[in-house]
Amino acid sequence: MDRVILHVRLITGAYFTFVVFVIICAINNWYGPVFEQVSQTAGDKLMHFLMVGMLTFLINLSMRAMTLRLGIFSLQLGTLLLLVLTTLEEFSQLMFVNRTFDLLDLACNVAGIILLGGLAWPVASWLGIRKKLAAA
Repeated sequence: MDRVILHVRLITGAYFTFVVFVIICAINNWYGPVFEQVSQTAGDKLMHFLMVGMLTFLINLSMRAMTLRLGIFSLQLGTLLLLVLTTLEEFSQLMFVNRTFDLLDLACNVAGIILLGGLAWPVASWLGIRKKLAAA
């Protein structure tokens, strides 16, 4: 079981590094042909959904799909973390002249976080690594 968590965390770290690299490229206008093609099509919204959703899935797995009970709701901690961070990241684009704030990008991020991030709970159960937290 510890070996599974180690592998998941290594994959998560590598993927997180890739996402940070993509963000740095976007901030600095280091666009290549792939970036330009994606940004000029609906692929941009799909990439927001997939990249942020996959990051949430991996972070939730890395955190053993720990859940926090909030009244009648349970929320994975990784999901909560990514909801806050991606919202801050999208709003931070208002500070860069070469970036564009877009509510549809934020909506795609949130959809990916909820839909793909939510898959970590059953996968973590299947892997036998899920952990519960006390009620808050």
